Amino acid sequence: MRSRPELPLPSRKEGLQTVLIYMRSGADLHCCRGFCRPLPSSSATGPSRNRIYLVPTGNINLIAYIFKAAKLADYEYQMYNFGMGKNTKIPEILLITRPLTPPWDEASKNFAYLLAKNLDNCRFHILVGEYDSKLPKHITQHVIYRGSYWNTLQKTKLVLKLFLLLKRYPAINTVHFLFTPTSFNTRVLKNLVGSPALKVIQTIACIPESKKEKINSLLFAEKFIVYSKYTKSQIAHSRNGVNLRDKTVIIPPFIDLSQFSLASEKERNYARNKWKVDKKDKVILYPGEYSRLNAMEILIESFSTIKTKLPEAKLFIACRIKQREDEKIEKKFKKTISLAGLSSSVYFIGKVRDIRELYKASDLTVFPVKSMEGKFDFPFVLLESLACGTPILTSDAAALPEIWNENKKYLDKFVFPAGDADILAKKCIRILKQDRKKYEKELNKFVAERFEKKLILEKYSALYK
Repeated sequence: MRSRPELPLPSRKEGLQTVLIYMRSGADLHCCRGFCRPLPSSSATGPSRNRIYLVPTGNINLIAYIFKAAKLADYEYQMYNFGMGKNTKIPEILLITRPLTPPWDEASKNFAYLLAKNLDNCRFHILVGEYDSKLPKHITQHVIYRGSYWNTLQKTKLVLKLFLLLKRYPAINTVHFLFTPTSFNTRVLKNLVGSPALKVIQTIACIPESKKEKINSLLFAEKFIVYSKYTKSQIAHSRNGVNLRDKTVIIPPFIDLSQFSLASEKERNYARNKWKVDKKDKVILYPGEYSRLNAMEILIESFSTIKTKLPEAKLFIACRIKQREDEKIEKKFKKTISLAGLSSSVYFIGKVRDIRELYKASDLTVFPVKSMEGKFDFPFVLLESLACGTPILTSDAAALPEIWNENKKYLDKFVFPAGDADILAKKCIRILKQDRKKYEKELNKFVAERFEKKLILEKYSALYK
């Protein structure tokens, strides 16, 4: 391939963001006339001269469409930011994830999708199973998967396509991995992104128990992102003379507060009527999993105690069936609940289309897990619940207490020792006896400040630059 010459930069008058398209074959973009213009230095004609065109970023998607229709592929491009009198190349990031395609029911892909949509001072490349025409212009979608499945075939497609993507889009300067590293994907992927021109970042959303012993051998990036102090503490101080913790930054996730907000009285009444909840009922919501978390036994045991003190208590279990093991566990606990005479007060809801209605209908969200195996350090369901003004009560497993950022008042009230059904029941009763309105604004404000989108996006922006 011919080496790329020094690209002449357009003046600041061209706008804050522009793109330079470099046609390696010398092709004339007459088909794009009106949407871009050649720079003076590239006005010569003929195939012997390479051409450089300036394109306002507002026309980029249209230009890309024309290129595709005209089958023009022999080009490269660079995006520049012209501000404060200084020319700076815009970060161009490839997010390596499972398919960023609905349903939005998995935390790591949900967060990657939110990050790409909201951080608009960077250009993102994302891997999808279907094209989404509603995404912003700073996102380029690559349909390399089939649907939203994450299986061996899809993982193989990722490996095969990654090399081609990096070759086809030389402007990509950062590769960001957003899934749990394994021995296999570490061995394969680190060789594919081994170019010194690329900045490589790994997000470690959690460290499963099965990988704690070897996690340090699976880290190969220039920078590591973790969500909590707990996970950072699992990373070794040093490996082969390199201090891994010095390369690790803590950046918690954020949630979209425009989607999760305090419910009005009308919205709360509508949600409770939809789920057939009486005004006097006290609803406990468990939006977790049947397997992995080991929460169901203590949940049912504590609810039996709660029911004797608060006859109006109801329990909503919103757990999706992901595998056969989940079906077995659900069947087992339905039988346990029936034998305990609690069937009329316990609802197995399963998968819901809009979980916001459950938050608004509930008086308390519980997460009584014994293990956080394979789960986000800070599960989105807990942050979303707080944003909707519904209090949460969690065990002290793994990083869960860090949600409260060392706030003793909240830690005493909303955290209990993992596995202790008696304390769980007592704290549930204490919370349910209080008026929800008393602290819903306080909780919403807390999560808005602790997981504030603007502040967290600034941290990512600084890291990418």
